Amino acid sequence: MKQYRITAPTYENLDIPDAVMDHNDIADLQHLAGVPKMHQTPKLETHTGSNISVTGNEKATLMKQHAIKPGTPEWFQLWFSRPYLTNEPPVGK
Repeated sequence: MKQYRITAPTYENLDIPDAVMDHNDIADLQHLAGVPKMHQTPKLETHTGSNISVTGNEKATLMKQHAIKPGTPEWFQLWFSRPYLTNEPPVGK
């Protein structure tokens, strides 16, 4: 069983004993901190399926209902208006 001794030379005058940690404890701390093991590469989580936002779906529905074409002034108003800041409606005048 491998143990690690952690010392701090700045604390020599304070008579604080050295900290001793077991190898398994170090491994647990590294795992909790998200530090990958030296011989492993970190695994990236991949999500399957669609990740379309609710807001995007709502705006696409409004585009179909009002026959709004991309690039038109109405399209820019729909996608870039901030009704929660300016009280400007996303569709219509």
